[in-house]
Amino acid sequence: MGQNNKDQSLDNKNSNQNDEIDLIDLFSIIGNKVSQLFKGIWSMVLAVLVYSYTKIYQFKIIIIIGVLVGGMLGYLSKNTSQYYASKATVKSQFLTGVDFSTELNELNALCTDEGRPMLAKALNLPLATVENISEIVAEGYFVKYRNNLEQDSLYYRALEDETRFQINIKTSVQSITKTEIQEGFDYFFSNNEYIKKRMTIHKENLNRNIETTQKEIEVLNEFSDAYKQIIIQQSKIQSTTKSNSNVLLFKSSEEEGLVKQSGDLALQAMGELALKNEELKDLSTQLILVEPVQFVNRFSELYTVSLSTGGKTLIGMFIGFMIVIGVLLLLDINTFMKKAAKL
Repeated sequence: MGQNNKDQSLDNKNSNQNDEIDLIDLFSIIGNKVSQLFKGIWSMVLAVLVYSYTKIYQFKIIIIIGVLVGGMLGYLSKNTSQYYASKATVKSQFLTGVDFSTELNELNALCTDEGRPMLAKALNLPLATVENISEIVAEGYFVKYRNNLEQDSLYYRALEDETRFQINIKTSVQSITKTEIQEGFDYFFSNNEYIKKRMTIHKENLNRNIETTQKEIEVLNEFSDAYKQIIIQQSKIQSTTKSNSNVLLFKSSEEEGLVKQSGDLALQAMGELALKNEELKDLSTQLILVEPVQFVNRFSELYTVSLSTGGKTLIGMFIGFMIVIGVLLLLDINTFMKKAAKL
């Protein structure tokens, strides 16, 4: 019985050793395959580099000619693929944040052949004028200048409450004037229903505040006049009592205290009156300046936007280089296929 247990223990030990050997072999095989894979990739990269170097050295004259021709064509195309742009800066008090951007995005969606009749209606411009408008984009200044910083709730509040935006217009021709663009957007913002409602409510609130301030000014004027009258009357009484030696001294002291108190109240009323007058001026200025949106910078003259001459020249040189290499590669593939087909 003991011998059987001993044999069984030896069998289990041999089995565990075999399992360990199998795992080691498995990991060894995986390691070899990965190593072969990386060697294959490196061999392929090396072969491509050697092939490229050989072809470039072998056909360097043709490649140089191709690069020069491509660069020349790129330089000659410096005036192509350009467009024109105009931009304006607006401060939108009533339509803010993403709501403003959404309105302009809806206009941008109309910059298509099917949508331009509706765009012409929205901007109140001739269809022939808006046919060449290719893009309308609104960019918030918070996003424009601080988007690279880490933001939390401040960022989201700015997206909702931001009031300053840059509007960018792109056109395919330069015949559209900045005056036409400005008039179109003035009309669009003036007839925006949401802005009109908010602006009406804002004006009503300003008018109510102006009326309230005017009434407060009238009351303060009345108080100030009343205090002045008290001072004048008490001054007359004091001059009379000074000529009458039978008047008691304590009565004169009470009158002087009343004059002093009236003077203090008059000065206080005058100070409050000055503040209310400043408040009235500020409210009146706000009412005068109320607009659907305020154009801080009106639309600029259309300016040309295109890739730089140097950039187009470099792109042309690169394209010329790739065309020559591509032709050489196709010729080698053709030669290889002929050999494989024994033609």
